Amino acid sequence: MTSQPDDVRVAIAQTAPEFGATRRNLEQVVDRLGAAAAEGARLVVFPECALSGYLVDDLHELERLAEPVHGPAVARIAKACARWRVHAVVGLLERGAQAIYNAAVLVGPNGLIGRYRKAHLPGLGLDRLVAHGDTPFSVHETPVGRIGMAICYDIRFPEPARVLALQGAEIIAFPSNWPVVERVAPPSTIPEVLTRARAIENRVHLAVADRAGAERGSRFLGRSQLVDVLGTVLAEAGAEEALLYADFDLALARQKDIVYTPGRFETHWFADRRTDLYGPLVDPDLWPQTPRRVHGTARALAR
Repeated sequence: MTSQPDDVRVAIAQTAPEFGATRRNLEQVVDRLGAAAAEGARLVVFPECALSGYLVDDLHELERLAEPVHGPAVARIAKACARWRVHAVVGLLERGAQAIYNAAVLVGPNGLIGRYRKAHLPGLGLDRLVAHGDTPFSVHETPVGRIGMAICYDIRFPEPARVLALQGAEIIAFPSNWPVVERVAPPSTIPEVLTRARAIENRVHLAVADRAGAERGSRFLGRSQLVDVLGTVLAEAGAEEALLYADFDLALARQKDIVYTPGRFETHWFADRRTDLYGPLVDPDLWPQTPRRVHGTARALAR
């Protein structure tokens, strides 16, 4: 087992990818990775679809922009991680064997460590076209801490962060693309409520990397955040490109039992859960008033 540090400096690279300019976007990732490492960051998190852009119109465009995780782009990122002795989480459009996925990779000095395919897909952008993710929510042991990954819309569901925290995640990286959409809910709902809630309810650090700028007529919110286990926002970006830094105390993320006065006032955040009463969470037969959606495991590649 990897020896775990108590403190780690984490960076968010809030970039503005240019749609379809995969080579330019890759070099931007490498550039920001080096800049963050020079400031002492040991983990750098980039936005969702940081290499391709997000507002894909059709399957042929989707296929053109997708790339395998064992391809040249991830190899280039790994080479940069080795040069600067840093880890990175980067969102990309993944070409799988039978389908294309909205994915994120965790890369370190020794290469690819882990991959996550987005589980929850809104009817927006390329998420209308890609396959539902088929990878489990997994925690990866690294020299910079126990890292889990989820992507953007996943944060609206409490289960992904909880599953990762139960597996021992100390940091959850959330590559994101938050569009500015006023008609449904204020765009500030996620950075002002959900990021804090997911952190504090699980006593886990969050590194949430949104993108900046506009794409095909739509604007993105920005407001990337680094949030600690108490729900405190340690660093937050505005609407423009930025590099954010925070020092996370990972020991706090391991502390799920709080003893204020022994035997008189104690809280055990995970041990006190009543899993015997949570059956409706996973049993669709107990959801009489809730619409059910069938999730396919793959959508075929464009031919």
